[in-house]
Amino acid sequence: MLAYPIPNNELERLEALARYEEGDSSPTSGYQEIVELTSQILGTSASLISLIHDSSQTFRAVHGLDITETPRSDSPCAHAIMSDDIFEISDLLNDPRFSEKDFVQGSAGLRFYAGMPLRTHDGFALGTLCVFDKKPRALTEPQRTALRVLSKQVMNNMELQFQMRMLAKTSKIISDQNKALTEAQEKITHMNQELREMNSHLECMVAKRTQELHQKNTELDTFLYRSSHDLMRPVTSMQGLAMIAAKTLSNEDSLALFERVAQTADGMKTLLAKLLQAHTVLSSNHTLHPVDLESILEEVHHDVQRSLSEAKWMLNLNVEDGLQVWQSNPTLLRILFSNLFENAWYFRNRHQVPVLKITAHFSEDAVEIHIEDNGMGMLPEAQERCFEMFFRGAQESKGNGLGLYLVDKVTKHLNGQLQLSSVPGHGSTFTLRFPLSPSDTLVTHSSFSTSSVALASAP
Repeated sequence: MLAYPIPNNELERLEALARYEEGDSSPTSGYQEIVELTSQILGTSASLISLIHDSSQTFRAVHGLDITETPRSDSPCAHAIMSDDIFEISDLLNDPRFSEKDFVQGSAGLRFYAGMPLRTHDGFALGTLCVFDKKPRALTEPQRTALRVLSKQVMNNMELQFQMRMLAKTSKIISDQNKALTEAQEKITHMNQELREMNSHLECMVAKRTQELHQKNTELDTFLYRSSHDLMRPVTSMQGLAMIAAKTLSNEDSLALFERVAQTADGMKTLLAKLLQAHTVLSSNHTLHPVDLESILEEVHHDVQRSLSEAKWMLNLNVEDGLQVWQSNPTLLRILFSNLFENAWYFRNRHQVPVLKITAHFSEDAVEIHIEDNGMGMLPEAQERCFEMFFRGAQESKGNGLGLYLVDKVTKHLNGQLQLSSVPGHGSTFTLRFPLSPSDTLVTHSSFSTSSVALASAP
């Protein structure tokens, strides 16, 4: 008779464990920090992230013990994975299942155990986040809550690593397929030059390959959108955990650790948000609606200040000859202006109050918008490349190289023109010109005039 229980779905559970372990040999995924933090919060001498295999137990991270693998028959975690909640043994010496084990009777002298199962999104228990102590005890309710939260963070990390590996595999497959299709198309072009009599046949092949390439690109676009949304969940969980830690922990090392977690999560969330914006911009379906510039700018201004809580500047609006309402796409305009607002804040001049001046001129055939800041400005070589995807003017830049790329793409999608004028150390001016249609109308808003209006003041 086995010394430990076996789940009813053991074969499927082991298959799930193999999937999550495949290709994941990196020790730098935040697991060690989590076990160290677990011991600090629960006040235990040891903490582990265990993975239960067919007949053994391995560890993703260990704190306070010198072990790498144990038999499954010696593991309290083999019992813990049968539970839906925390599995706790107040005194291992009084439990006949473990009282004679070496880790209880030997030099380790462990007496207390508590473990929370690590369950996948589809319900398989891979192992536990567990703690040991050298004296009998019981967890308090706040400690039990902390163990549950930390175990979710471990699982979020494992889910994130798994999704990233799947993303890398899929991206490589698509890249290889695109490369093969490109090589085939080049070969077809070469054959077409040499064999004029086969021209009709070769044109059919090129059309077929082009359709296949378009289909693969569509699949990649869909994958980008779904993956970005899916990755948002574990990133948001990381941010929530960091917020909880900031409010509940007093240990400086722990707070510093969670601060790094929060910074990493913020950066990942910003990048994912930009990728979702890119998906929206690159989508071919952009319907036109009547657009009120005043409302769009006010909405974007408030949205940016909510997302960048520290952002404070003097924002001046100057709209001449009334407010023109024209046919455009509100969603794309919000993406355009939000990225220009964020760019002005990220590259502000730290030695003076940030000022952002927006001026709009309307004529019979176009609306022209000037967005001027007093920030750092750009060097000539940066101006030439600033609208390229993932271009960053400096390695230490906090941006991700997608903001101005999206501004340029939105402008082109709306059949507009974009010009940049920048002086290093004195600021930049972006000039946008969008064509009007005969159906566009002129509407005067009394709340706007030719004078500047301050919407937000710098501290």
